[in-house]
Amino acid sequence: MMMHIAHLDSSIELIGNLIFGSAVAPSVLKTVRPSGQALVDDWVCLKTMVQAFESHCGSLTQYGMKYM
Repeated sequence: MMMHIAHLDSSIELIGNLIFGSAVAPSVLKTVRPSGQALVDDWVCLKTMVQAFESHCGSLTQYGMKYM
């Protein structure tokens, strides 16, 4: 289980670095939306990204859901 968690964390970190750049990715990945704001602006985009992730990395576990 610990290997799976480490793999998932490193995969998300790599994806963040590729999308946002290594200087900005850590802060973006740790950002939490303010209370009262919608959780997601584009649900279709989120669903598409989850499906793409799962097709390459396998199903998200309960631990993996923390990134969604």
